[in-house]
Amino acid sequence: MGREMAEKLTDRKRRSVVEAAVKEFQRRGFDNTSMDQIAATAGVSKRTVYNHFAGKEDLFAVIIERIAELADVIPEFEFESKKSAESQLRAIGDNIFAAIGEPEFQDLARVVLSRLINAPHASGALEETTNAITMQVTQWFADAKNAGMLNVPRPKVASSQFIGMLMEYEFWPRLIGVTKQVHQVSPKAYVRDCARVIANAYAPKP
Repeated sequence: MGREMAEKLTDRKRRSVVEAAVKEFQRRGFDNTSMDQIAATAGVSKRTVYNHFAGKEDLFAVIIERIAELADVIPEFEFESKKSAESQLRAIGDNIFAAIGEPEFQDLARVVLSRLINAPHASGALEETTNAITMQVTQWFADAKNAGMLNVPRPKVASSQFIGMLMEYEFWPRLIGVTKQVHQVSPKAYVRDCARVIANAYAPKP
């Protein structure tokens, strides 16, 4: 019992250090944040921080991993020949919105993107996460093309167009804090409109 409680305490301390790192990276930027500041914000000793993480790069890697975990909750997009393209695109859009609209996802994304401005070499892990989503949607468009449901010359381009429309509403405005200015329709209505636009644009020619 004592060992179990000690492990839970260790996990809580580790989690508090990561949360503190996110706050400090947002407030000061990655380069201007020290491990001392992270320890102070977490309410733990500097030694405790170093017991879990060798440095800021390790903390940044954990943040990237957490973004991947949040994105991983998006269900796989399997093409269904008995459902309309528009209804399937609506479901895909709703699922993507559910993930990228999470406050935690937004906070972590701000940290990562601000770091990448000065350190493009750190983009590899984040690209893997975004590429995983893009590949799923691209495969869906390829399957819709093969089934004759949509006329999609370049599935990857169609995927980028659809995801780009979603990001324009739910991701980028929230990231820079201008949602009140751009959100004139509900998320459901926006996804519905995006799905209709894409489905109509790639509808088979008569």
